[in-house]
Amino acid sequence: FTEDGVFEVYTGGDEPVIHNEGRAAIHAWARSIHTGEDPGLRRHPPGEQTRHNQSGTIFDELGGDHARTRSMLLSARQGPDDAIPVPSTTGVYSDEWRRTPEGWRIARRTLRMDIPRAR
Repeated sequence: FTEDGVFEVYTGGDEPVIHNEGRAAIHAWARSIHTGEDPGLRRHPPGEQTRHNQSGTIFDELGGDHARTRSMLLSARQGPDDAIPVPSTTGVYSDEWRRTPEGWRIARRTLRMDIPRAR
């Protein structure tokens, strides 16, 4: 992420359920999920491993110092008692990239999670 990067997660509404601004805040939030300190929706139980598989990346825009991409997400979780990973989340990442002195970095990442429709 860029120093001023933004990471947001939407679960069907107009407002994000997760919003972090700045590389340090994004890193701290991600770390809190895996240490069990995050009191919110993404806390992982002790011993659980998560895999975020991204595929089907499409470049919607590519310029000299910026780009926009979309990628499919398939996330799977595996707890200590699970024989194999179990799919847990699907969605679409929309990313805005910026070329920095450190190389290409994500300036904004928005995850729109697929939410089951009511039947």
